[in-house]
This record gives sequence, C-alpha cells and structure tokens, in this order.
Amino acid sequence: MDIAKQIIDQRINKILEDNREIFADSDKERNRSKAFLLLGVAAYLDIDMMEAIQYLTDGGNDGGFDAAYIVEAQDSQLHVVLFQSKYSRKLDTDSNFPANAVEKAVNTIKCVFDPSTRIELNVQNRKKVEEIRSFILDGAIPYVTFVMLNNGLSLQELMRLLFIMQLLPQMR
Repeated sequence: MDIAKQIIDQRINKILEDNREIFADSDKERNRSKAFLLLGVAAYLDIDMMEAIQYLTDGGNDGGFDAAYIVEAQDSQLHVVLFQSKYSRKLDTDSNFPANAVEKAVNTIKCVFDPSTRIELNVQNRKKVEEIRSFILDGAIPYVTFVMLNNGLSLQELMRLLFIMQLLPQMR
C-alpha cells in the first residue's frame, strides 16, 4: 500500500473528525469524498479549509465540476479554477479518472464559459456558472484552470498506461 495514500487517508479522517457539522451526510463515503475535495481545494489555493468550504459545489448534476474558485482580477480579467475530484477508499488499488476525463473537462469548460449554452445543473453549480457568465457578458476575459484531484494514478501515469495498452494489440 502506498504511503502517500495512507497519509492522505489519515488527513481525511482528521478533517471528518474535526468538522462533524460540515460532514453531516449519512453516507460516509460521500463525506470522505467531500473531505478529500475540501483538502485538495484548500491545498491547491493555499487557503484555510474553512475558507475553502465556500468554493465547494459537490453534488449530483454538477456539470462536470465539484468546486469553483472565481476571482475578478485587474484589467477585465477573470480567474477561474474549476475542480473535479475522484476519491477511492480502496487504498490498495490504483483508482483514477476514466480515460475520457480530459475530454469531459474540455466539454465542461466549453459549456460553462458559453453564455448561450443551456446546462442542467444543481443549485450551487448554477450559481457559479451564472456568476462566471455574468462576468463574461460584461466583457471579462477568463483565465481558466481545471484541476483534477484523485488519490490514485496521476494523469501522467494514466496516459502512459493508456499508451502502452494501445501498443499491446500491435505487439501480438
């Protein structure tokens, strides 16, 4: 078992233990996944976890993102960081995003940043998308980062494995 996965898992346990009011869902795996997302958002943005909570939008019908950080910058710039996470409790296996995850991320960005596109979203994500689109309609220029968080294979390792798998049939 990977030591890094164990450390992250211990950190997730501590977050859950220290913040019971935030993780009140009866589904323990859903709470673990949300804690992992919270940890990832806080670490990536280099902010306190209590501050990071406001950026979480995790839930069903999310349009392809679980958290959104939106900041209007100078010179009509709009900085947007979208997060998608995948947490696996099985620490002895390598879970990861499916092979089409990057394609889905690109489609998410296209839909979110196109004010003419209609998307079915939960309430939290709809508010974030409306905020982004309102800035765009006011002339803001978006600078977008899409962060994919997981406690399994890195995307680079996943792509390497996919490449090898594509070569295997040719080697037979």
